[in-house]
Amino acid sequence: MEKTISHLKAFSRLDDDVMISVNLNEVINNSLLLILEILKSKQIKVTLDLQSSPPVKGRPNRLEQIIINLITNARDAMPAGGTIEVASSTIENLGMPYAAITVKDIGTGISDDIKERIFEPFFTTKDVDEGTGLGLSISYGIVKDHRGDIWFESSTEGTTFHISIPASLEDSI
Repeated sequence: MEKTISHLKAFSRLDDDVMISVNLNEVINNSLLLILEILKSKQIKVTLDLQSSPPVKGRPNRLEQIIINLITNARDAMPAGGTIEVASSTIENLGMPYAAITVKDIGTGISDDIKERIFEPFFTTKDVDEGTGLGLSISYGIVKDHRGDIWFESSTEGTTFHISIPASLEDSI
């Protein structure tokens, strides 16, 4: 509990304007610290496949916010429970290394008629008292602020979000 409370205090800080070297596996683990009990209470299991990935220049608290938003949406897409898979890896794009994260659920999927709108601010399919429609638009902004990309694949068998962020290089940022 002490570790969780300490992390909650750190997560709530708004003074993280400086980008530092960040291990995305630590970001994932810290994010899960904050929400794992809620997931368990909803009969949702999280499986991790955290591979070695390069550090990125970033704001740890903001990166955690992305993971929490994606996992929260995955939880909401599985009202009867299920499994969320979170993975990290290294990918290459145009000869440059990127740290990558995927968050996959076995939920209801995103219907074709709204796929183009899911990153729009205030767009939501949830009831008024269940969501603001800001989670994915905020996540999109954070990823772009870190010079990365976010995209998704979705079907009636679930949704997978992909994030890639350039590896930290000595002369960048």
